[in-house]
Amino acid sequence: MIILGTGTGIFILQRIGAKMLNTAGLFVSAGIFALFGGLMLLAPQQHWMLFILLCMLFFFLGWPNVATFVLPVIAYPQNVRATFHGISAAAAKAGAVVGAVLFPIIDHYCGKTTVMVAQAGVCAAGALLSHLCLEKEYPSEQGQGSDTDFGAAPIVLGAEGPDLSCQEMAELEMQDMRVQAAPSASSYQTRLIGGA
Repeated sequence: MIILGTGTGIFILQRIGAKMLNTAGLFVSAGIFALFGGLMLLAPQQHWMLFILLCMLFFFLGWPNVATFVLPVIAYPQNVRATFHGISAAAAKAGAVVGAVLFPIIDHYCGKTTVMVAQAGVCAAGALLSHLCLEKEYPSEQGQGSDTDFGAAPIVLGAEGPDLSCQEMAELEMQDMRVQAAPSASSYQTRLIGGA
């Protein structure tokens, strides 16, 4: 189900945007976690219903999974994008460690229902933060560029620079790398004359 949910998330990403995909996925997941916890408390023998909720949960968790990879790419400025994307990934791993450590302890002392309700709270907090803190639309979500040219929206280089597509930016980067890699005429002259 996670593969189907992730595929659906990728499909609808272009239509609803990364913010809505993240917010909706976390909001629905929070509701499913709460239902799962309630059903475990009230009717733990309803295995088929728990299974259906678990399948729904895996499906909808695919949406924030997709948004987690896309949001840092579109939200952070280009000059710090790689660094901040790494920080985002590290924060996600730290959250996974905290969950892996705390949830068994909570389960041992309070039961699985409390674990599910706690997870519902985490997802609800994530949905609220996503709704309040993320921009409604980022430049690379404005629909510019073709379907095959992912992220072809303009990138603003600064107040003095022009707006360029990702493809134009990549071409400029390649030209810049070729210029930097090619030795200058003065370095050839220095070697020919016998300098350093």
